[in-house]
Amino acid sequence: MAKILVVDDHTDILMLISLILKQHNYQIITAQDGVEAIEKATEERPDVVLLDVQLPKLDGYKVCEILKKQEGTRSIPVIFISSAYRDLMDVIRGLEIGGTDYITKPFETLELVARIKASLRIKMLYDELEEKNRRLKELYDELEEKSRNLEKIATTDGLTGLFNHKHFYERLTEEFSRAARHNLSLSCIILDIDHFKKINDTYGHLQGDNIVKSFAEVLKASIRHTDIAARYGGDEFSILLPHTDAAGAFLEAERIRMRVSTMDFPEVNPSMYITISLGISTYPHEKIKTAGDLVKNADIALYEAKRRGRNQTVIFTSRMISS
Repeated sequence: MAKILVVDDHTDILMLISLILKQHNYQIITAQDGVEAIEKATEERPDVVLLDVQLPKLDGYKVCEILKKQEGTRSIPVIFISSAYRDLMDVIRGLEIGGTDYITKPFETLELVARIKASLRIKMLYDELEEKNRRLKELYDELEEKSRNLEKIATTDGLTGLFNHKHFYERLTEEFSRAARHNLSLSCIILDIDHFKKINDTYGHLQGDNIVKSFAEVLKASIRHTDIAARYGGDEFSILLPHTDAAGAFLEAERIRMRVSTMDFPEVNPSMYITISLGISTYPHEKIKTAGDLVKNADIALYEAKRRGRNQTVIFTSRMISS
């Protein structure tokens, strides 16, 4: 049963309209001034408002303006009722502020009922459109969430939650291009866990994976929010450090190395600890012309750290290539 709010300050007209509409099986709510009309519309959420223009406290135009601004009442059709067309501009004003129709007193019963039915159809179509829009928004939000999840899967290493090898190279290309364009420092750290093959052979690959995950958590906690850390492959990791020279990269690498040295793995072996070796290269450098050079030279420095006995950080120099 549709609910109609009838607003008129004349009791006799209010009773007459209410009687007519009840005979057509409408549920009737009444109000006799503008303030009460807003309160009833807000509380009852009627399907249509029949609104007299001349009202105490707030006139019908002001009531309509307020209803159209409120989230819960803006979709309710408003039919203005006036004693006479005082001016065409009155009708235009009522329609422009959100009214759906305008009728005059005295009115024909059949016309009043027909106009209410037309407004109810408008309300039904509006509600259907709102529901479709709501569903579309839900579908859009679901699609956005799935898109974010797919992007995360595409860019993230499943074991560690760090960026994967592919995404690292995408970011490397971006950051190197920016550094070259603006003559900025860009450092790269390549690091791996010392003797990791022996760890896998001794404790098994499952425990090896647990160690890699634990190490990745330390890595996440150690880098700055501007740094880009990735699992390069196996037990090898890479970090891009934008706006960072060799000295700054060395300090960060050493901070990571010292934190790793304090890690323990009681579930694997209470007396076990791990160490890491790290290689650094920094742009600009005479031996670094491309993004690939930056990574390659960091890898050379890592190899040098291994050669010198592991558990240390080495910065790339040109001599490492000639040697």
